[in-house]
Amino acid sequence: MAVVSVVSAGGAFAERPLLFEDTKTIFQRVLTKPGQTLYDAKDGKEAGALWPLQPVYVYERDGDWLRIGKSEIQVDGWIKSEGTVPWVHNIVGAFTLRGDERVRQLIYDTQPRLADLLQQESYLDIVTKNRSAAEKKQDLTDSGVVSIEPELAVDVTESFYLMPITDFRERVVGYSQYEALEMEIAAVPLKETAAGSLIPDEPLKTGIVFVIDTTQSMGPFIEESLVTVREIVDQLRESGDEGSVSFGLVGFRDNPEGRPGIEYRVKEYLALDPNAPADAIVTALGEMKALQDVSTWGFPEDSIAGLTHAINETVWETKEVDFAGRIIILITDAPPKPPGDENAGYALSPKDVRTDADDAKVGIATLHIKSKSSRNYDGAAEEAYEAISGFHNVLDQMYYPVDARDPDQFKRNLKGVIGRLVNAISEEPKIEVDDEIGDDEGGLGLAMRLAYLARRSGENVPPILRGWTLDRSFEEFVEVAVEPRVLVTRNQLLTMSEVMTGIVREAEEAAREGQNEQFFENVRNVVAGIGADGSRLINEDADTLGGMIGEFLEYMPYMSKRRINTITETEWRNDASLRINTIHDLRSKLDLYEILYRKADIWTALYDGQPEGEHVYALPLDALP
Repeated sequence: MAVVSVVSAGGAFAERPLLFEDTKTIFQRVLTKPGQTLYDAKDGKEAGALWPLQPVYVYERDGDWLRIGKSEIQVDGWIKSEGTVPWVHNIVGAFTLRGDERVRQLIYDTQPRLADLLQQESYLDIVTKNRSAAEKKQDLTDSGVVSIEPELAVDVTESFYLMPITDFRERVVGYSQYEALEMEIAAVPLKETAAGSLIPDEPLKTGIVFVIDTTQSMGPFIEESLVTVREIVDQLRESGDEGSVSFGLVGFRDNPEGRPGIEYRVKEYLALDPNAPADAIVTALGEMKALQDVSTWGFPEDSIAGLTHAINETVWETKEVDFAGRIIILITDAPPKPPGDENAGYALSPKDVRTDADDAKVGIATLHIKSKSSRNYDGAAEEAYEAISGFHNVLDQMYYPVDARDPDQFKRNLKGVIGRLVNAISEEPKIEVDDEIGDDEGGLGLAMRLAYLARRSGENVPPILRGWTLDRSFEEFVEVAVEPRVLVTRNQLLTMSEVMTGIVREAEEAAREGQNEQFFENVRNVVAGIGADGSRLINEDADTLGGMIGEFLEYMPYMSKRRINTITETEWRNDASLRINTIHDLRSKLDLYEILYRKADIWTALYDGQPEGEHVYALPLDALP
């Protein structure tokens, strides 16, 4: 990761918090209960108040007292232990963005009550009755319900809130045996803000960025895109709705190094600008040309570089305009660069591209053109683009295959995708399409509107102290309602990246030299070197790769099934495919972490004056190696 370290100085000499038993790098932390006071000494003078559920490090335990600090390098004072809640795993819950069938998640008082509910044959009737009573603010004493998810979506990446998971139980639910978590959560808004309305007070705007393959075979489809988009712009202008949709345009090819005729890997033809005239996209598409008489490095193209640029370089929100609908439409006839391709701009996997897009609240639709020349690659392309396409867990069916022999199908699909998505987000028929908005696009539109309203209104999590809920929706076990995330600091992300970089480097060298039996020993030396100055705690004696990257990985929910946590020295030495797949995944995560590290607006200080390296981000579990 090409970033500057933000680790605080003096780490080798600073007093450290206590470690959890049988760990070498995991500091003890607790959460403060509401109304707690900080003291300068045991039974001493008051030294200030503490936020409810404020995470603090434990430096010393003495009877009924804890010596604590908000930072891992500075002690602040003492607190009575009875005024704290243990917080072992650094895991937080985040309410998910869900579609048109979204129902509010209930929170129960105890784990036995929740577990008993899920065993009842009529549990859905009970949940429906309890939810109705909660929404009407009726008495719920006998039901065990202590709170309910807010009416409006709460987006942890836009308006940070702290909902620690203080305990969890893994279980399976439903006939299909879905893996699920029973979770004990506590919740408190980081800042008090007024709840919002479900009705927006201004017209919703949609931003659409086309990401188009501009290699040789794509000429006819660029021309057809121009014709189709011109028709849509004319239609919007005639109806007076041209201000409701703005467009951007990005072209992508391949690595131009060594083949200057390729000209560029990624080129932005038109930045998304809410103030640009409606026909700016028509002009930009007219200027976009396919390569002529120049071959790229194989049939796969660098679509991932184009998508990554569109996701992260597009200005989706300004002081004047926040795009409620954020859509990327990918148009290509080629698969993305495969893992390990030396000509790829990024090592990101399709799954990690989707994680990046979800974090930015961007939906991706793919028009994948299948032709005679692409038939040997269509299977790989379909698998990759199905993983990339969609929006959160609301909609996974935004992949649209197109037969290259039928130009009318491409036009119908492109116009239909644009029209259905714009109409769904605005809830008005702004663009005429041949078919009606389906349940899928309708759900996407509602989810994007809710995400927009959550950003604008600042509604917070329910004011509960502690309670138990399920990570999956009670009505649809396939749907995640409360997503577990791990609260990481910038320092932690940097340390993980440095260790992963060392693992990749040592693995590549071991493969070249044919010395895989030395790999683990070499990685331990790398890890020891990273922690040599004492500023960061490293577990150099871990016996798995996961433990070396971060000891906390071994304590995450669902982590027991992650291969990285079980790879031993013997397995690494004897399994070539395991080595290859692991390195591809680590490369992908390294690129994702660099993107996240550089996004200044996703990092939150938990208190005034907190060192930059201790600012936090709620990292999805899927983003862990």
